Amino acid sequence: MAGTLTLNLKDSRPDQEVSGGNVPWYAQAIDRLNQDHAEGKIRYISLSGKALQTPNLSRLIDYRFTNFRTVHGNPLANALHADVSHIIGSYTTHVADWNVEIAIGPRWGNGILSHLLRYTTGIHSPPSPSGGGQPDRDSAEWLLALAWVSTFRHAMRRSHIPKEYRIRHSHGPFFRGRLDVARQIRDSINDASRFHCVDAPLTADTTINRTIRCVFRLLSTNRAYRELLRDAIGYDQQLAGFGVADADVALESIRRIRYTRMTSGYRPLMELSRALLQRLSAKHQTQGNQVLSFFIDIAELWENYLHAILVRELPPGYTVHNPNERGGEALFTDGSRHIRPDLIIHREGIPVAVLDAKFKAYKRIGRIADKGNISREDLHQMATYLYHYGTPGRPITGCFVTPIPTDDNAHKSLAGQANHHITVVGLPIDLSLIHI
Repeated sequence: MAGTLTLNLKDSRPDQEVSGGNVPWYAQAIDRLNQDHAEGKIRYISLSGKALQTPNLSRLIDYRFTNFRTVHGNPLANALHADVSHIIGSYTTHVADWNVEIAIGPRWGNGILSHLLRYTTGIHSPPSPSGGGQPDRDSAEWLLALAWVSTFRHAMRRSHIPKEYRIRHSHGPFFRGRLDVARQIRDSINDASRFHCVDAPLTADTTINRTIRCVFRLLSTNRAYRELLRDAIGYDQQLAGFGVADADVALESIRRIRYTRMTSGYRPLMELSRALLQRLSAKHQTQGNQVLSFFIDIAELWENYLHAILVRELPPGYTVHNPNERGGEALFTDGSRHIRPDLIIHREGIPVAVLDAKFKAYKRIGRIADKGNISREDLHQMATYLYHYGTPGRPITGCFVTPIPTDDNAHKSLAGQANHHITVVGLPIDLSLIHI
């Protein structure tokens, strides 16, 4: 194995230029990423702890070659432009003799990402400490740690400490459980003072709890990660008090966990733990071992952020809900073709606004689907929402909510529907107000 190559990109940003002699390997890695996405092999993580469907994207990254060089009389790609979707995370594959990682970071930096996380999940991202050995705040490893903390908190809110009955054999002076007749006859027929017994005590020393303690220990060795976990120290101590071992956990044992209705809430946390353990342990292994890949839908985080703001700030008489939580609503009378807008605002039970949280650089509706204008597909989708949720004789507004300022051409009324309006609402985040 020759070593590791890393292609660093940003989410939701078109025409990102990549040049140099490694372009052919990067292009092959992108092709494999898109193929694995199409085949459902990519791991997608929800920072809200909700079930996350595979993003409705045909390709995660599009690219085109823009420059070639000649090698032994043959053209070889020397530069490409990449168009990246609204996904952040990491993907690693093997190309020729190289281990190639595609790392997609947040378009507007981890300052905004940390702010969104703090507002929606309560995760506080501590200041970058001085000194070596600290994680890069733009790295895939840091994103994975943030996702683990978010999912850990969600699991703690919704689930009890997992426990299981574990069969135990004993041979002693006390009788507990049931008698193992075969062993008793074989070994203790001449000694009635000792009993071969089988019982199944309830224990918290399960694979789930051991995995949580293992990840907690590995992250706590780094001061920056330890700050992320500062409010979870009590939980780790509680697990220790219940007799949960603080030992390394095999990745295969995590994969073999059988979930019940009581422990199903821990499944996302265990998947993240497996990815994080493999990534952290990869630092101490020889090059060439594949790192488990993961991706986070940044658009979902933006939607959760908007939802949190509305829940806190809407005046009395207004409510907001997410139709996705109930599977959406059927568009046709036969129950087919469900529609799922991001958020709906009601006033006294009547829909007054349909919100589409767009983590895109939309500034206006525009006359055509040009740069900065709402795309044709998004516009037609919003018109369908208004048709479905609108109430005769009552106004309703479709709002595209973006993280950048909008201009004066951001509001229009639908022809033939005087009560239906569509607008673009900018909700810019001022980084100068964020203490990072």
